Amino acid sequence: MTPANFARLEGFESHEARRKRLGQYFSGLPVSKLLVALAARPGIKTAIDPMAGKGDMLVATHEILRRCTQLDAVEIDPVAERLCADSLSHLGRVASVCALGSAFDPKTVGSLHPTGYDLVVTNPPYVRYQSQKSGAGSNVRLPSAIEVRNGLRDCLTGLKSLPDSDRDLFLSLAEGYSGLSDLAVPAWILCAALVRPGGTLAMVVPDAWLKRDYAAIVQYLLLRWFRIEFIVEDSHAAWFSDALVRTTLVVARRIPRRPSANDWTDETYLRIALPGSAANESSLLGRSALARVGRPEIAFAKRARQVLSGHTRKLCADIPFQRVLIADHASALHAASRGETWYQQIEPSETAVMPSRGAVLPPSLAYALPRSAKFMTLAELGVSVGQGLRTGANDFFYVQITKKGRTTATVRLSKLFDNAKVVVPKTCILPVVRKQTDVPAGSFAISSRTLDGGVLALQSCALPEDAGADYRALPESLAAHIRKAATTYVGEGAGRKFIPSLTAVVPNVRKANRQTGAPRRFWYMLPDFSARHRPDVFIARVNSEQPRAVMNPRRAALVDANFATLWLNSTSTTSAGLLIAYLNSTLAAALFEHIGSVMGGGALKVEATHLASFPIPVFSARSAQKLASLGRKLASATTKNVAELRAAIDALVYATVFGSAGILNGARDIATALEARLAARQHRK
Repeated sequence: MTPANFARLEGFESHEARRKRLGQYFSGLPVSKLLVALAARPGIKTAIDPMAGKGDMLVATHEILRRCTQLDAVEIDPVAERLCADSLSHLGRVASVCALGSAFDPKTVGSLHPTGYDLVVTNPPYVRYQSQKSGAGSNVRLPSAIEVRNGLRDCLTGLKSLPDSDRDLFLSLAEGYSGLSDLAVPAWILCAALVRPGGTLAMVVPDAWLKRDYAAIVQYLLLRWFRIEFIVEDSHAAWFSDALVRTTLVVARRIPRRPSANDWTDETYLRIALPGSAANESSLLGRSALARVGRPEIAFAKRARQVLSGHTRKLCADIPFQRVLIADHASALHAASRGETWYQQIEPSETAVMPSRGAVLPPSLAYALPRSAKFMTLAELGVSVGQGLRTGANDFFYVQITKKGRTTATVRLSKLFDNAKVVVPKTCILPVVRKQTDVPAGSFAISSRTLDGGVLALQSCALPEDAGADYRALPESLAAHIRKAATTYVGEGAGRKFIPSLTAVVPNVRKANRQTGAPRRFWYMLPDFSARHRPDVFIARVNSEQPRAVMNPRRAALVDANFATLWLNSTSTTSAGLLIAYLNSTLAAALFEHIGSVMGGGALKVEATHLASFPIPVFSARSAQKLASLGRKLASATTKNVAELRAAIDALVYATVFGSAGILNGARDIATALEARLAARQHRK
């Protein structure tokens, strides 16, 4: 039976619907063989895939690890389980258990190898937390998020392979992971617990997932109980044609629990960027320099281990790699998690509460920067980070300004209102940056005077029938539009609602507060705009090209939630000019590429959470003053002198980070790192 037969099975939903609901992206043999080869060690006798799908990982394990005598599988989907059992039945004299059920069911886990496994290898399902709220039904019922957590807790309690000294800490992780986590987080915890001491954990992981806040608990688990050996990156997102993100392979060896996640020193792992050009249909290395070898995955893994151990410096001519300090991961984790309850409970007290070491560089780029370089965060500069305006009903609140008068403006309404034109008081309309095309190409600042997008800002006005003594009455032309909007539907089917009934619009309504004197508010009044809606600087959240920081002079324009926003607070020690200069430097561009998440189609997503820990060099007062001046010039520059200004900015940034002696080599390394990431994203388009 093949995946194409799924839809033909009587009583089952379509293959595509089923795959999406169950988070199924079957690994295939090329990915599986490379992962198993990297995880292979002498003495591996037992292996399991707890989320086995159709069994690709175990078939690859049998092919590469001929001395492995026990191959076990757990799979919740009866269709996939049938395929997996069929595959295992053809593996000859290998003992195997193919259990149909949830890996988070203690009865299922209790039937497995009692002393743990030498190898746990899997591609866990990436089911979003929304799908777990009540257990996604249809023909295969997924356990709900609560059932998964409770089941994981029971599994950990009953696992004989988990030493008692570790059990309580694992249980703390099971209790502590975020309710917003997808199914992969508890899957990681369970898989780690199934690895016996000295064994190996090998996982397929979306690159973007590793950067999400809720994955910190998994990184902690790896740093405390495992030694990361290899992270192999799918540079061109070529391994899974139907997945929307770039994928990585993670291989880590189980070690005795470290005293702290923060006591790593000089230990390193290899981060390998495997280009799509190296693969053919049967092997991810089928067109690499190792293709002439009969089993290129095994040859590649052998050479990778030689590089990791320091016996050679050469991996493969056409496959780039970096040696990354594990301590850099620990620093990044500490900076992100030191305020989390779970971290303070499980990490030894003397390190859990220690101050952050400032901004933390992404481990994949830290190799190119001197250890002596000092960085700080935006918060330490007195800069806040957030997200722009969400109206909850763009078709009503957003308009296009077609004509400006002295006291009024003519605006064109959305398609929902037949693109009709309405005259509104200028006091009821504010300019807004809604999308990237609102920023002129090549510009680093916007002019509120030239923006044609507007927001209906009705916080001080009301319909004549609502105004009373608290508000100015709106003119009849605008009032008629609001009354019509109140009885206008948006959405389709069961989600069809009147605009005032939309989930994000309902909170606009507020009763009068006699104690504070706050008047009644109505659905058509947006909440008062804050600094995050009118920032000093903003950056698009989704970028097809390099992210561009743009200035909002005098905070004159509102900025939509399509952008991450930055604003100086009352304690700020910097300026918008410096932010514009540095955030548009080559170093910042490289950092964006290594910190942001690559999406389907090659776009780079940059969120406020990425910016919150974004590294800012500690500039001297003189350098900061020069950068601020260059930033102001860049904001008002024409395309003719942009290149010259950016070169001057780079020179100042590099002098601060690398010192005068290291500028040339440092600039080359950063440019190379940036070009490699940009090329990989362009390949994905």
